[in-house]
Amino acid sequence: MHRTLAILALAVLISNAVLAQTPNLHSLSWIAGDWQSQSGQESVEEHWTLPVDDSMIGMSRTLRGQSTRAFEFMRIIVRDNAIYYIASPNGRKVVEFKLVEGDSQRAVFQGGDEHVQRVIYRRDGPNGLIARVEGTQDGKPFAEDYTYTRILPGHSVYFPLDNFSRPSDAFSAVSKPKTLKLTESHGRAATSSGQ
Repeated sequence: MHRTLAILALAVLISNAVLAQTPNLHSLSWIAGDWQSQSGQESVEEHWTLPVDDSMIGMSRTLRGQSTRAFEFMRIIVRDNAIYYIASPNGRKVVEFKLVEGDSQRAVFQGGDEHVQRVIYRRDGPNGLIARVEGTQDGKPFAEDYTYTRILPGHSVYFPLDNFSRPSDAFSAVSKPKTLKLTESHGRAATSSGQ
């Protein structure tokens, strides 16, 4: 009887240890949403789905005016008890980066190829996201930052999340029939019931 209880207790401890080690993709849900970075005539849009247990799907495109200059398909997945960022720039070669550091404010992915070795996402308040790409070009280190602002899905309009406790609340608010109005004082988008 004591031996059975000891074996059962050990099985529960091992099971809890395994569960504690399983990566939680939901901890990166702050990356989800629609983002835009503007620099002169060039803009970069990045769109991420909300996570499910094993994946987040993303895409980005770089525009000059109304012309696409570059695009990228991206995934963040759970595989082999780890989290990976997988990118396919311009639909070509797939490049993988393993999450080496992550919390509710920052995610650092490392690996890549001969050009890009690190991709870092950093939360910048409720409505900002900074993506940093680090690597080497012509044998010299480089770093490129993209400062994104949250936009309404399908729009190039700033959408503040100040009044929402979770990003998913904001997405539900957008899906309800509302009228989009820009406030003149801050250039921010606000929604109303249209009544």
